[in-house]
Amino acid sequence: MRANGRGHSLPGVERTRNVIIGPRYQVRLEDLRDWHVIEVTCGRCGREGLLYPSTLRRRLPDYIRLLDLERRYACKGCGNRFGNTWRILEMSRNA
Repeated sequence: MRANGRGHSLPGVERTRNVIIGPRYQVRLEDLRDWHVIEVTCGRCGREGLLYPSTLRRRLPDYIRLLDLERRYACKGCGNRFGNTWRILEMSRNA
């Protein structure tokens, strides 16, 4: 995860635009488009980070579920793997 713990100021990311693609257990990496970004917030320390589908696709198969991804990632601040919040956000397509 990458962030400063106080939020991010990435141009084009609409933080209030939470996208619902389907149930958490059903959404796969292949369901995400280039204009999506995954915001992860640590349940322990509150650190925030962004994951981009295009970056994840370079290392992981398209059929992997986001629920399975949640188990792989740990907070860079405190090492926590549990109770983290994953939200799919939509970036402005004009950026």
